[in-house]
Amino acid sequence: CRTFIYYFLIVLALIIYPIVVRGWLLNSLQNYNFCINAVVPKSRHLPNAIQRYHDNNISTSCTNKRMMQNNQANELMTYDKDTITMQTYTYERIRKAGSKDVINDVYVRNPKLPNLLWFVGKVARCTGIVTLQDAITKQWILIQEHAAQIRPLELGRDMTLLEVWCAPGDSEVEMEENKNPTFQFTKIERAFSNSGNVALVEIGFKPELVTSRGETFRVERTKEELNL
Repeated sequence: CRTFIYYFLIVLALIIYPIVVRGWLLNSLQNYNFCINAVVPKSRHLPNAIQRYHDNNISTSCTNKRMMQNNQANELMTYDKDTITMQTYTYERIRKAGSKDVINDVYVRNPKLPNLLWFVGKVARCTGIVTLQDAITKQWILIQEHAAQIRPLELGRDMTLLEVWCAPGDSEVEMEENKNPTFQFTKIERAFSNSGNVALVEIGFKPELVTSRGETFRVERTKEELNL
């Protein structure tokens, strides 16, 4: 009888042990997935570009976000479909979290057409981490080439000369009317030294779209009004 009980307990242990271990592993995996989704939720409905962005960048934030940021040092935006999709998506997420306080309107000026500033989009940033200077610098090539694409004659021919100017977020009406002195343009100098620590998940850019008539928003300012 004792022998039967002994063997019975051994068989029971062999049955229960794998179940316990399997449950522990599943629980650990669920906690890991929750950590990833807490950073930026994954979705099978996202575009392929964003899904690859999640797989290559966001997941590592759960284990070593600083390592991801270091790997992105000196990485500048390239003007392609995947990058535009990714940055537009990031812009919308940052704006939703912080409203218009975390965004700025972006304009481009050609020194050969000094009185015109062309609206090319909006930039969003994690304001507690990233300065406006670094957000623009990191996305400089993206902004510059998008400006050349939407205004090939006025901006595209002198792309290397283009200047980037910023205004408060959602201030198109105020900038056009030019009646409120609190709404001023700020020139952003091109500098790469401080943008290396900016992670791609901390900045976004929503490019301006050209109308069916080929029109884009622009404002006029003299050099005196721009303090040049």
